[in-house]
Amino acid sequence: MLSAGGQTWRFSPDLGDLTYVDAGFGTNLGTFAVSAEMVEGGALNMNFSAPQGTTGDLSVPYPKSGGRITLREVSGAYGVIVMEITGSPGPGERIEVQGLEGGEWEVRFEK
Repeated sequence: MLSAGGQTWRFSPDLGDLTYVDAGFGTNLGTFAVSAEMVEGGALNMNFSAPQGTTGDLSVPYPKSGGRITLREVSGAYGVIVMEITGSPGPGERIEVQGLEGGEWEVRFEK
């Protein structure tokens, strides 16, 4: 959470040696939750949710190989974001998406 109660937020998972995490918590604005799984190629598939009426950012590690990352809000209220990944990332580089609205989101990596 970046502000009181989670009005602004940032999901920035770093799984370390884990291959899967599932966590959540509630505030007076609603529930924040994330499940993330490391998949082939060092990419991250995840679902996350934040209360309606909030805004935030997403930061995920670059996959080790090229491919496509698709970010979509499950209800279809917002357009789908597609990012083509090429080249080799530097150590610790991340993909940043800013200004997301609260809702239920899916992030998927495809080779």
